Amino acid sequence: GVSLPSLKKEEISLVDKIILEMESEVLNEKNVPTNPSLWSKMKSRAKAKFDVYPCVPLDSQAITKDGLKTYDELKIGENILTYNINKDILEWKPILHLHFYEQAPLKRIYKKTGFSLRATENHKWVVRSGNEYQNISLVETKDIHKRMRVVTCASLEENKSFNLFEEKWSKKDNWVEKVLSWNKEQREVYLASSIVYDGYDKGGSTKIRDRHTFGFTQKNDDHFWATLLSAYLNGYYVSFYEKTDCITGATIIRNKKYHSTQNLIIEDDGVEDVWCPTTENNTWVMVQNGLVTITGNSAYANGWAAKEYKKAGGKWKSVDE
Repeated sequence: GVSLPSLKKEEISLVDKIILEMESEVLNEKNVPTNPSLWSKMKSRAKAKFDVYPCVPLDSQAITKDGLKTYDELKIGENILTYNINKDILEWKPILHLHFYEQAPLKRIYKKTGFSLRATENHKWVVRSGNEYQNISLVETKDIHKRMRVVTCASLEENKSFNLFEEKWSKKDNWVEKVLSWNKEQREVYLASSIVYDGYDKGGSTKIRDRHTFGFTQKNDDHFWATLLSAYLNGYYVSFYEKTDCITGATIIRNKKYHSTQNLIIEDDGVEDVWCPTTENNTWVMVQNGLVTITGNSAYANGWAAKEYKKAGGKWKSVDE
């Protein structure tokens, strides 16, 4: 199993307790319940008890050390990119649990300038609030107000030796995997090279260190994501779009870490199946609708259902069985 930091009794919140309980049960929701009707009954009770679906649509992706993955590709224990609120850095953390809900009501959270995300009203976001935006916390979609800043990016800080030299490399290499394994300096050099030689700005940005906003386009999907992730992991704000059927474009902004909620619009946006992971940091980095952003994770409803299912005599068998 995955071990969590030891906590004093009085410091453990309800969410932390349930996460610890789920971990001790080593429950993988992708396993098959031996009593499907009982499991369905307990999940229905959990939904009625908590009335929450703290999740996002199934097309939302997490970032793993192997690249981007959707819900059906992820596994319990797999490391995904998360955000440490106290340290203001990105960290690799294992998935403690994977949640899935059928047909949950969604909200669209957007600005007319282009920023747009979809989530349930109970899904959480990392926000800064207060007179000087000094307070940082996880806030549910329904509780976002006009004087907040949604934290979208941070830097991945890892103590790795700096070595630019690659003994063997090829255009056909998996560059996303390379970028995800490199340190900050290697990613910065790769990013600078990609921007300069992309040619998107017609050679207008010779002073790349002084620029704050960059654009690039790419036909090769692997090269596109390697460039985009090299920027995001170094703390840049990134967004992307489909320029043509075979070309993807992106915008990278060096000094933008937040999205103001000043002109944010939140409205109902249909009903869909949703999912969310649980991590030790209570956060994860999500790729959705042309944006890479930090978001909160799911917690208690499914944990409660699993506990009640087990208490009622329910058991699990692996998919292989």
